[in-house]
Amino acid sequence: MSVQMSLRVDPTLKSHLAKLAELRKMTVNKLIVQALDQFVAKESHALEAELEASLAQLRQYRAADPDFEQAIDAVVSAELSTEEDPAQGTILTEEPQEATSLVRGLLGA
Repeated sequence: MSVQMSLRVDPTLKSHLAKLAELRKMTVNKLIVQALDQFVAKESHALEAELEASLAQLRQYRAADPDFEQAIDAVVSAELSTEEDPAQGTILTEEPQEATSLVRGLLGA
């Protein structure tokens, strides 16, 4: 069972579709449906291939470190390192600017 839908196309495209349909001896509707079927099939296969590749990479990663021991060791090592961690922020030792003082006062900080 088919359902009706409308779409907007450029007048030039509409003209080309009409000419192609005439040359193929089919309706513009049938031509568009055929083109959409081919597009969806092609895109579905491409997307499936991308997802399969991502899944293969994930499986390879998990096989290399099944219990995430290497990942956990890397996190622990990073936390224990004495290098500066930009995610931790910086302690300000200078006097706050006037706006900062005002905001801190409003917040009770």
